[in-house]
Amino acid sequence: MNVAIDLEEPKLTTGPLDAARDLVGADLERFEKELLKTLRTQRRYLSANTMEIYRRGKRFRPMLLLLSARLNGASPVGKPLPPKVITAAVSLEMLHVGSLLHDDIVDRAPLRRGLPSLNAESGNEVAMLVGDMQMIESMRRFVSSVKTQEDLRLVSHYLDTALDLCKGEIDELRQRGGWNTDFLRRRYLRTIDRKTSRLIALSCEAGARLVEARVGKVAAMEKYGLYCGRAFQVMDDLKDIFQDAGSSGKERFIDLRNRRITLPYIYVLEGLPPRNPVRQILSGRPYTEKVFAAATSLVPASPGIDKAYSEARVYMLKACEELEIYGDNPYARCLRDLARAVVDG
Repeated sequence: MNVAIDLEEPKLTTGPLDAARDLVGADLERFEKELLKTLRTQRRYLSANTMEIYRRGKRFRPMLLLLSARLNGASPVGKPLPPKVITAAVSLEMLHVGSLLHDDIVDRAPLRRGLPSLNAESGNEVAMLVGDMQMIESMRRFVSSVKTQEDLRLVSHYLDTALDLCKGEIDELRQRGGWNTDFLRRRYLRTIDRKTSRLIALSCEAGARLVEARVGKVAAMEKYGLYCGRAFQVMDDLKDIFQDAGSSGKERFIDLRNRRITLPYIYVLEGLPPRNPVRQILSGRPYTEKVFAAATSLVPASPGIDKAYSEARVYMLKACEELEIYGDNPYARCLRDLARAVVDG
C-alpha cells in the first residue's frame, strides 16, 4: 500500500472530534471561556494573528484531558467537572501554543495554522518573549489549581514535561552522528517523545489524576497518550512531505529544508545509495535548489514512506490497547476513535 496519494493532515475536524465535542461540550465551553479570560490579561502583548492561532487550534490536548476526566468517573453526565480540571486544560493548551511559537523560531517557519507565524510577523525576539509568556502563564494557572497532594505530584510531572519540551527542541538541533537506522530511529523517538508525546501523555494522565483515578488507570491513560503522541508526530512528519501550505498551514518539505531527520527520511534513506541528494541535505553539506528538487522528487515514491506510516499505525493500535481496561463505554470509544483518526483520518 502506498499512502502518498491519500495522506492528509490528521482529520481531527470532523467525525471523532465532533463526537468528542458532543460528549464534553459543556466542559469545552467552560474551557473556552477560561482560556479567553486568561488571554485577555495579555491582550496588549498578543497580535491579532496570535489570537487567531489560538482560535484555530483543534483543542486536541484539552479534549483528551476532559475525556480522560470523564472516563475516569469525575462526574455523572450533566454534572460539571471540578474547576481545577478546566484550569489544567487551559494550562496545557497555553503550554502547547508557547512551544509552537518557539518551534517556529527554530524552524524559521513563515506560517503557522495558515497564518503568518509570529516570528515572521514581528521578529524572533518578540516571538520568543511571547512564547515565554504563554509558558509562564501556563505554569501559573496550573499551580493555581493545586488542591491535594496528588495534584502537587502532577505539578512535578507538568514541570518535567515543560523541561522535556525544551530538551526536545535542542535534541532536534543537535542531529549529529552516524547513519545507522537503529541509532537514528532511537534518537528520533527520544526527540518526539520530549517534543510531542510527553505533553499529550500528560494531558491524558492529568485528566485521570485530577479526579483521583486508580494508579493502574492513570498509568493506562499516560501510555495511551504517549503512543497516540508518537502516532501523531509521525503522521505530522509525513504531512510535511505531502501537503502544501494551503492544506497544512506550513511550507511543504520544511523538515528537509531545515535538515530535520524525521522517521520518514530515516526509512527513505534505507532504500537509497550512500551518495544521494537527500543525505547530502540532511548531513548539513551545502546544496543547490537543483539538488533540493532532486531530493524532493525521490522522497514521495519511496517504500520508506509506507514503512513510516505502518509504524504510526502500530503506535495507534498500542494506544487503543491501553483503553481495554475501561471496557466499552462512550468515552473509551471516543478516545479509540480519536487515536484512529490521527492515523487514518
